[in-house]
Amino acid sequence: MADPNSSSPVRALFELLRLPNLFTALADVAMGFLVTHEALEPVEQFALLAAASACLYLSGMVLNDYFDRDVDLEERPGRPIPSGRISPAFARRLGWALLIAGIVAGWLSGMLSASVRSGLTATLLAGMVVSY
Repeated sequence: MADPNSSSPVRALFELLRLPNLFTALADVAMGFLVTHEALEPVEQFALLAAASACLYLSGMVLNDYFDRDVDLEERPGRPIPSGRISPAFARRLGWALLIAGIVAGWLSGMLSASVRSGLTATLLAGMVVSY
């Protein structure tokens, strides 16, 4: 009997995003914020930094699978893109959208603190995601 979840589009998307791993990226931001602020305040700034981190992390997962789709076809044919559960075009659009959202969230966080550090960091991280 076939696994009823194996063809679920939601499951394929979660698998593409590697969603359970996202919590490590959020924990890192929370720790860094607490070290520099002693509390998760201002909450708007923390939320934007968490969003930036999450979006950049998720974009890296998606773009990695998108750019490696030919290798994955041979080595990991069960992954969402080579198995046909997620189209390459959708993955490409999603990956770039998440990357842009991460950059924007980083710059918005910086605007709240009147500093360019978080925006520059998000932009540099985005460059590293793409170059990887």
